[in-house]
Amino acid sequence: MSPAPDSPSSESSFERAPLLDPASEKRLPERRSRRAAVLGGLVLFALAAFLFGAATAVEFNSGRPDDVPDKERPGLSQFRLLDTLSDEQLRLDSGGRLIVVGDIHGMSAPFEELLDLVRYRARNDTVVLSGDMVAKGSSSLPVLRHAISHGALAVRGNHDQKVIEWRAWMDAVRAVPGGKEWIKSGAREKDRPRGALKVPDEWEWESEHWEMAKDMDKERYEWLLSLPVVIRIPLLDLFIVHAGMLPSDPQSKRTYADPPYDKGALRVLDVPQNKPWNMIEMRSVTKRGEPTPDADAGHPWYYLWNGEMDACAAVGAERGCIPQFITYGHAAGRGLNLEAHTFGLDTGCVRGGRLTALIVSSPSTPSPSDSDEEQTTKRRKGKGRGRTRKLRKDADVQVGGAERWKAEVWSVGCEAA
Repeated sequence: MSPAPDSPSSESSFERAPLLDPASEKRLPERRSRRAAVLGGLVLFALAAFLFGAATAVEFNSGRPDDVPDKERPGLSQFRLLDTLSDEQLRLDSGGRLIVVGDIHGMSAPFEELLDLVRYRARNDTVVLSGDMVAKGSSSLPVLRHAISHGALAVRGNHDQKVIEWRAWMDAVRAVPGGKEWIKSGAREKDRPRGALKVPDEWEWESEHWEMAKDMDKERYEWLLSLPVVIRIPLLDLFIVHAGMLPSDPQSKRTYADPPYDKGALRVLDVPQNKPWNMIEMRSVTKRGEPTPDADAGHPWYYLWNGEMDACAAVGAERGCIPQFITYGHAAGRGLNLEAHTFGLDTGCVRGGRLTALIVSSPSTPSPSDSDEEQTTKRRKGKGRGRTRKLRKDADVQVGGAERWKAEVWSVGCEAA
């Protein structure tokens, strides 16, 4: 895995990519007009804040520990906040590609076929999964096996987190005398051994997350446990997170003399709403400025992010302001959701939609071909036949250093689980 946030190499191994030129930024007028009604004065206010304290980079508080326990489930969440992916790991200048895949949800066949069709090359390409690799589909453990065998990186999703917490609970209970027997007997509270953790009230006994936690081997569990909540890619001014992240505190009364920056750096993990459990679950922000998993409450979190990054782009390179980009999953109900600075990649594969990937490379690196239909030769157990899928190019987008990199969105079709 890449260096922890307090490792000097995580900040010193990259050369700053050229600033995004606001004049060349791809505009999305219909989406921006929709956001305008929600944002109102936010963009103008953010613009003023940038003028008085322009962000030159995004910086994380390196004083925070990697493992931040969830206050509601002490000792079980085992969150790791951040990994930084260096230029050397990406290898974009030497023909490598970054392949960011949306929510897989236990759909092993489309995952393998997507990598086949985009001609994934293990020696050159870096695969990053957007979280929720498991649950809902029938092949969660094979998905994890494939991810590990491909050397994939990933961020944690809310379903992955449930498996981690169940496994941590099981390991803790099994270490107590009589704990193994108590679990096998159904973990009735009246029979709980002395010193064993109780089953949290909101957890579902014998759920699919419980079953995976019980059956998962040590290698797959430790891989899940190693995943951070956020991956940062400084070269592309890009973050990968499962659900979302806020650029500043929407509850704060910001003033010109007190912008949400520290010596010119936006401190994202110092934003009070950017707690790990929010970043793996949020879909919207309420009128009170609180993240919520409810897609119908308030307005989408990415309205705030794009509003502030639009203001940053408007300030421009002469003020040293560098817009930041996010790829995320979690919101299948919103489909492929490509804004100027946020890219939603969960396109509902498990429900018969598509499995989507953002592919970033050098302009000289060949793109996958969307004109070829390729027949997979793998046999499905008990069916004795192959399956044909069509790779489709869905869009071109821009990431940091837009004139330096090519960023494309590709997808394959899925059959509902």
